[in-house]
Amino acid sequence: MYTLDGEIILFLKVHPINVDLLSEEELESKMDNMSIEFSNEQEPYTIFVIPRMVDISENIYFQESLRDKTKDDVSVEIINKRIRFQNNLIKD
Repeated sequence: MYTLDGEIILFLKVHPINVDLLSEEELESKMDNMSIEFSNEQEPYTIFVIPRMVDISENIYFQESLRDKTKDDVSVEIINKRIRFQNNLIKD
């Protein structure tokens, strides 16, 4: 976007990732990569972080319907663990 005074504003939409799901090595690698990317910037920049609520109920319903269709006990347990994990994420 160009402002009236000739400045350029860039908007980026970054899809969120849950860093709690990354291993220590993955997290360190991701931070190193971001540091390298931002260290090359020559112009001033500002980062705004705007958190927003995410409704995961549709995903939970999908997991529950998948569980109800599954006959294999191991698969049912895996799906139950997924549902519990997702519910715990939104509680924190």
